Amino acid sequence: MAVRYPVKIKAAPKVGSIYWCSLHPENIIHLPEFWKKRPVIIISRKNMLYGKVIVLPVTTDDDNERYENSIELSKATSAKINGKRCWVVCDHPMTVATSRLDFVSKNPPRIDPDELAPILNKCHSLIAGWISLPAPANKMES
Repeated sequence: MAVRYPVKIKAAPKVGSIYWCSLHPENIIHLPEFWKKRPVIIISRKNMLYGKVIVLPVTTDDDNERYENSIELSKATSAKINGKRCWVVCDHPMTVATSRLDFVSKNPPRIDPDELAPILNKCHSLIAGWISLPAPANKMES
C-alpha cells in the first residue's frame, strides 16, 4: 500500500532552487541510481507544493571533475550547500515527490541564471541527443 508522506517545504519549488532530497536508502538502491540524502537542483517548471518535481542530483565525488556530463558549481553556489566542491550530474534527471525535499536553508537558495543556463543546456542536450553549442562570444564595442 502506498504511503503519503508529509511535505516539509513551505512553497512550490522554483527552477534553479537547491534543496536536500532524501533519495533511496543505501540498502535498497539499484546502481547506477543515486541514493541517500543529497542536494538537488530543481529543473522543472510550474511546480506545485504537493506534487512532483524534476531534479538534477549534486555530488561532491571528485571523480566528476573528469566526467563529461557533470558541471562543477561555482564556489558561491557550493557555499550555499555545504562549502565543498560540488558537481551537478546532468545526465541523471529524476522525478521525485516534493515530500522528499527539505530545506538547505530557511529560504531555498537559487543558482544564478548565468550558472544555471549551461546546466539546463547540457541536460537538455543529453536527453534530446543533440550536441550543445558553445556560448556565443561577446561582441566587442567599437
